[in-house]
Amino acid sequence: MHLDPISARRGRVRCFHIHNSVATVPVVTSFSPSTGRTGTPVQINGQFFSNATDVSFNGVSASFTIASDFRINTSVPAGASTGFISVSNGAGSASSSSQFIVDNTPPAPPVITGSTPASPSANSSPPFKAPRNPALLFGFIKPDPAPAPRPRRRPPTEREFLAQLLR
Repeated sequence: MHLDPISARRGRVRCFHIHNSVATVPVVTSFSPSTGRTGTPVQINGQFFSNATDVSFNGVSASFTIASDFRINTSVPAGASTGFISVSNGAGSASSSSQFIVDNTPPAPPVITGSTPASPSANSSPPFKAPRNPALLFGFIKPDPAPAPRPRRRPPTEREFLAQLLR
């Protein structure tokens, strides 16, 4: 902070203009979502983010973008564990009031609980029968074949030919 005297004097008191160039410590008010795995996008809300220099999840730095003075977009970095989210700038750092839960357990594989029919008989057909038309099987429509040629008419006999001429 520095002071600039204003050119006018008022009596014995000199007036000063105050310029505040000191950064303010960031404030983290909330974040969303509250849980996720590595790579999950996270939005941090608060104040004084425009000069942020670091975002970390329980001490592990994360890449981030400053969306505004009130919002930072980031994602859970590799190696992060459950803990507080902190934002730092030149004036200091602040941490969230609640912990971000990192859940990197792999999802459970799908479980097959049954099939139809439950016990196939020798005469039953499978639930899915592949179509014979390869166009249906592979998901494309086969163009219509060229139209069949018209059947040729037999040439007229001599009698028919003469009858047509005389008409």
